[in-house]
Amino acid sequence: MAAKKSEVLQGTLDLMVLKTLHGLGPLHGFGIARRIEQLSENVLQMNEGTVYTSLLRLQQRGGITARWGVSERTIAKQSSTPSLSAG
Repeated sequence: MAAKKSEVLQGTLDLMVLKTLHGLGPLHGFGIARRIEQLSENVLQMNEGTVYTSLLRLQQRGGITARWGVSERTIAKQSSTPSLSAG
């Protein structure tokens, strides 16, 4: 029973991550976590490590693509976008 609950929670997080990326475009894990917290009015408190695990799982399954980039605040961060085909 615990394994099925864990799979449901992972699936729910993956769906929230995909929905966030679909709505906002490329983001890094920290931005995704903050956006989910904002939309839930802080009912959900997201740990970036959990979000990065979800991003890795989605990337391995081909649901998103990821790349490393440089921003004003950090030397490198992972940006992810849904790999959805138009049509």
